[in-house]
Amino acid sequence: MPQRDFPRIARAYLAGALQIDSLITRRIALDDVNHAFDAMRRGEGTRSIIVF
Repeated sequence: MPQRDFPRIARAYLAGALQIDSLITRRIALDDVNHAFDAMRRGEGTRSIIVF
């Protein structure tokens, strides 16, 4: 359940118990989100996050 799991996962990450930074291959600015979706459709946008 997202209501339960997401806060638990976020706490584990913030406590350093969950190492996920190495899984992120690209950080995308919110202004570039449309380009990111285009890249995703071409199969180029895997493991990206949007930075607000």
